Amino acid sequence: MKKPSCCLETLADDGLTTIHYCRTCAVFHLRIGYTTLHVKPDGLIGLGNAINTSLAKLRRRGEAIARSQAGRELENPLG
Repeated sequence: MKKPSCCLETLADDGLTTIHYCRTCAVFHLRIGYTTLHVKPDGLIGLGNAINTSLAKLRRRGEAIARSQAGRELENPLG
C-alpha cells in the first residue's frame, strides 16, 4: 500500500529555519539548517514554551549583566 505524500503548508521561513505543517500526517516539519524534525502539535507547543522560557531567562540575565557593568563603570570611570 502506497503511503500518501505530505501536503506541506509553509508557516514560517527565514532562510535558515522553516516550519511547515503537513495536513496529511498532522505533523509539523521544522527545518533548522540541515536538520529536520517532525513534531506533533503538542510537541511544538512544548518546544515553543521551552524556547520562550529560555529567551526570557537570557533577557533577564542580560539586563542584570548590563546593570552590573554600568555600576562598575560608575565606580571606576577610567576602566
